[in-house]
Amino acid sequence: MKETMDVWYHSLDKDPVEKNEKDEIRKRIWSGIIEGRDNIQPVSPARPVRGWIWKAAIVLVLFGTTFYFSDIWSPRSEPAAEAPFMMGTNWVEEINSTHTTRDIFLPDGSRVRLEPGSKLRYPKHFEKDSRTVYMDGSGFFDVTKDPERPFLVYSGAVLTRVLGTSFSIRSIAETGGTEVAVVTGKVMVEKSRLNKHSDTAAQSENRVVLTPNKKVTFFNDSDHYVTGLVENPVMVPGQEAYLKPGVFDFDETPLSEVLGKLEKAYGVEITLSDDKMLECPVTADVSSENLYGKMEIISAVLNAKYEITGSSILLSGGGCGPSNPNRKP
Repeated sequence: MKETMDVWYHSLDKDPVEKNEKDEIRKRIWSGIIEGRDNIQPVSPARPVRGWIWKAAIVLVLFGTTFYFSDIWSPRSEPAAEAPFMMGTNWVEEINSTHTTRDIFLPDGSRVRLEPGSKLRYPKHFEKDSRTVYMDGSGFFDVTKDPERPFLVYSGAVLTRVLGTSFSIRSIAETGGTEVAVVTGKVMVEKSRLNKHSDTAAQSENRVVLTPNKKVTFFNDSDHYVTGLVENPVMVPGQEAYLKPGVFDFDETPLSEVLGKLEKAYGVEITLSDDKMLECPVTADVSSENLYGKMEIISAVLNAKYEITGSSILLSGGGCGPSNPNRKP
């Protein structure tokens, strides 16, 4: 019996508990065991208590105590990325140990472009009501549309929910944060940990919905997030009409019309510090520029400046001006 207790004592040394707390715990456990043994009553006077009865009682006490303290000393909420091992289901683990990106194809046909040094876990067969994967590191997701089965990506402390879209998830080593950026479709991103009552339930603390060209960065240490625009916004699907020649070649075009085209083409809100600027004429050909290049030229025409504020663009200062360096002859 003493040997059994010694083994159990050694297991306590692995837990983050102070020595004086351990000593007090050991005293209480021994006290409970001895008290339980002394209080065992015989079934009948004719049949003395057998040794195995009180030994079984001690085993039960030890089992219950171990379960109790393991519950106390284990973290209340583990990162969702450890869930596959906790669930004990049949999962596949892919690790990109190369120096280039690696394409992983999932059971539903979705594709994940896994960055070097990153790891992806997914089941051999998705559930009927959801598609859940877990990633450590960075990767680009091109998700097959399936309205009946949301696609869930757990990455560190962030949960990303989609139905069918393309987006990227990037782990930021410098800050310990996670960045999610959307190319097509719509995704919902939230700060998430495993719920202590369910292996797959999520405790949502922060939540943000992203559309194309938007991104969000979660900072784990400070427990907050920051929204923004991607580094190089592209025209959103369904707006191919804006790719035609001449669409962004402006000749004395009111700024309101110019900004309206940009907002529809890129799905980005553009605001003004002064609404009087809306009627200012713009003459410039910005067809070959990306969104930020277009904004640079338009700002120069109006003697204004632009800045990214969250997930939108603010155009401020300047005015219509008496001269326009980009005016056509």
